[in-house]
Amino acid sequence: MSERLEHEEDLPVIRLRTDSGALELTPENSSLFLFLGRLACYSHVFVETGETDDGKMIGSYLFASHDVFKDVSAFMTSRGYPMHVNLREVPDCDINAFNSMVAQQTEEIGDTIPDDWFEGGDGTQT
Repeated sequence: MSERLEHEEDLPVIRLRTDSGALELTPENSSLFLFLGRLACYSHVFVETGETDDGKMIGSYLFASHDVFKDVSAFMTSRGYPMHVNLREVPDCDINAFNSMVAQQTEEIGDTIPDDWFEGGDGTQT
């Protein structure tokens, strides 16, 4: 994912390129959510990308574990994006999105132990 932070016609805009396409974050479609203490792993940026037929918001998450989160959240903070800070409870939808992200990342790792992790470094036991 790459980023480009810029101003466009006095409206702060962040453009992110993701595996699923480009996202444009503006104060109208993006919010920063920061959780306290052990819940900080759920901190994220939410970008609204649409709405379901029954009126539920849909969008994309950028969690704190992502390498650009710090820069994006600093930009949002300095440019007056909507923020929800010192949160003490994580909604189920955020927990589900986080768990989905973790599952996707761990799937890429695989389920085998590399040979060089064993004694001797060549997969043999001593």
